Amino acid sequence: MEQINIDIVPVGVCKTAHASQFDMGRQIRFNLYNQGSPYTLTGAETVTMVVNGEEESITNTSDNYVIWDVADSDCETAGVIGCELRIVLGSMLIGSRNFFLEVEMDPYGDSNLRIVSVGPADICTFETTLNEPLPSVKCTLTPSLTGYTAVNLTACGVNLWDEDTESGYISDLDGSIVANADYVHSKNFNICVPETEVCCLKPANIWFSIFWYDETQTFISSVAHQSATTKVNTVPSNARFFKICVKESTYQNNVGVNYPSTDTSYHAYTGNAYAIALGDTYYGGTLDVTTGVLTVEYDSSLQPITPYDVQLSPTAVRAIVGANNVYSDTGETELKYLTID
Repeated sequence: MEQINIDIVPVGVCKTAHASQFDMGRQIRFNLYNQGSPYTLTGAETVTMVVNGEEESITNTSDNYVIWDVADSDCETAGVIGCELRIVLGSMLIGSRNFFLEVEMDPYGDSNLRIVSVGPADICTFETTLNEPLPSVKCTLTPSLTGYTAVNLTACGVNLWDEDTESGYISDLDGSIVANADYVHSKNFNICVPETEVCCLKPANIWFSIFWYDETQTFISSVAHQSATTKVNTVPSNARFFKICVKESTYQNNVGVNYPSTDTSYHAYTGNAYAIALGDTYYGGTLDVTTGVLTVEYDSSLQPITPYDVQLSPTAVRAIVGANNVYSDTGETELKYLTID
């Protein structure tokens, strides 16, 4: 974290803070002085940062420094930005000081790099040529009486199935695994979004079935098909996970569960699954995956409360080159991604 000594009496040469274009979660610490002597806040002051005429709040630490959480929007344009740190008590201006924020150009600066927002949506779908971290990912925790102890986020391509298999057959009666060397099935539970349409595709004359599971990974139902090479299935309203089973003794990398369902071509799975532990049970709110801030908005009886924040570890979610699908098992997702015009 960059630290800058700043005098609240506006005399002398302006200091310069630094950031990079499209920074996320940048923090800068300002050590406060009053005519050369350390200045300690009482806690009653209002501390703000003025950037391009827009005022941003800074948490008063009741100490001789403040930490500025630089907004993502402050770093969208490379160059030098005029800023002002202001300390006010009631209607009285205690002190202020101008300084510069120097934002260095990103590596794609000559290529018309843009930040594009998607969502909120059940599945955020976009295309990009840049394999870069997403500037922002936020997941809604839809109010739930059972609550959430984790957010499971998937960021993948068109094929939602991870293609990780093991030998055996899944029973369409109860979802149990039956030993059978003629079949392979999903090794992992893959996340699905209720009431969305997916296209299941397979080679001709090969038996295939998709199995649906609820939020506790309890078997719900299955859909089998053998003749057609593609079939559009609607995810049940209570399904949160799925597995597949195919009649092949060794998986031949030839099966897909595609979103959007209009894509009927096989795509090898690319992507990652992120299991984000919340550390406790929460019943509704919003998780900013990028910063790790969980905003809790509901209690265990699903009554709205005075929102409060819980700081978790930040998670970097990287886009893949081509088509992207980003979604979670807790509700809608919204994000920002980088693209070049």
